[in-house]
Amino acid sequence: MLLNNICKNVYSNSRLRYYGVLAANKIKKLESNKLPNFSCLREKRMINSVIKTTNCGEKRFYSAQPNEELNPLRLSALTDDPLILMPSFFKSVKSSYNLHFVLQSQIDKEFNMHEFADGSKQAVEMVSHTLAVEDYDSLQGLVTPDVIQKLRYKISTLSEAQKQLIPVKKEEIYGMFPYTIDVVSKGDEGRERLFVEIKMTYYCLKGFGEMQKRGEIPPLQMGLMPEYREKIFLVNCTFSREYTENASSSSWVINQYNELMLVTA
Repeated sequence: MLLNNICKNVYSNSRLRYYGVLAANKIKKLESNKLPNFSCLREKRMINSVIKTTNCGEKRFYSAQPNEELNPLRLSALTDDPLILMPSFFKSVKSSYNLHFVLQSQIDKEFNMHEFADGSKQAVEMVSHTLAVEDYDSLQGLVTPDVIQKLRYKISTLSEAQKQLIPVKKEEIYGMFPYTIDVVSKGDEGRERLFVEIKMTYYCLKGFGEMQKRGEIPPLQMGLMPEYREKIFLVNCTFSREYTENASSSSWVINQYNELMLVTA
């Protein structure tokens, strides 16, 4: 079941649990003018569902946007979309129902969540590397035009050094989870179009793949250590696919993408 997979991939991962919960817990307490991009995280239900999953000490995590002028090698959020740090219990229950009793039972009986998750990591790798070199033409058909436009605007303001922080390799993703799996109908009655949307969150540690090859395991408190804290990144990505009968295109398309560096203060 989806909830079991979430628990296995998220809550059993000590690094992801530790840093994700601390981030949500501290963001809840920050003043709104300090976090212009993360207002959605102050939604009480979401924060409470995160905090109740574990009991940790406090350390502040947030985008480095306020300090970017002092340190150009910080990467703030690429868009102003709401930031998703950890799963929501109630959204996970709804997603589990949509996955097993709607998507796999009625819409696409061959859909496999594990295969989708693995393929989504490859998509994140491809998109992030393409964004770093500003090759937006290569994103046509994979990322919606409005998302490309938002990303183009933000990336145009970055320095070359900051752009080099964007690429993510799939082997650098050490934690991931589906935040929501939704079945959406769009259009007027009689002309409705059916879509499935899956919103994913990825935790990345730059160089994690090479560390694994050397048999090294990052310490639990890596976010407090200078050699690690600037290598931890968060990616939010929403995939959408049309399942309308006789649809002209049935491939997965990214209609939301966000990435930033997580740092401590």
